[in-house]
Amino acid sequence: MASTDDDGDGVWSGLEPLLLPRDVAARLRVSEKTLTDWRSLGIGPKFLRLGRTIRYRAADVEAYLDQCAANDVGKAEAELKPPFKVKKRLKKKDSGRSGSRGIGTGEDRSRPKKKGQKRRT
Repeated sequence: MASTDDDGDGVWSGLEPLLLPRDVAARLRVSEKTLTDWRSLGIGPKFLRLGRTIRYRAADVEAYLDQCAANDVGKAEAELKPPFKVKKRLKKKDSGRSGSRGIGTGEDRSRPKKKGQKRRT
C-alpha cells in the first residue's frame, strides 16, 4: 500500500507537473525544432530525458528565462551560436557530364540497337 501525505491526496500531490516540449516552445516563443537544436548544442533550459521522451520542469524553464534576462545582449547572442565552425558546402564543378548518359557532352551513350535498326541522330 502506498503511503500518503497529510492531506490524504497521495504521494504525488506535492510534485509539480512536467512540461512537454510544445508547452515550453510556446512559453519561450520558439519552435520545437529550436528546442531540439538547443538540446543537441547543450544550451537552453535544463530538460529531463525519460526513456525516449523529453520533459521540462517549470522551475528550470523560469530559471533559464531569468538567466537570459540577466545576460547582456552580446552574451545571449554568443550562446545561440554553435560552438563549432559551420563549413559552407562547396559547389561541385560542372565537368560537362550530367549523370551516366553523357548529356551535354556530345557523346552518344544510348544503348546499341538491334541488327537492322538505325541509330537516332
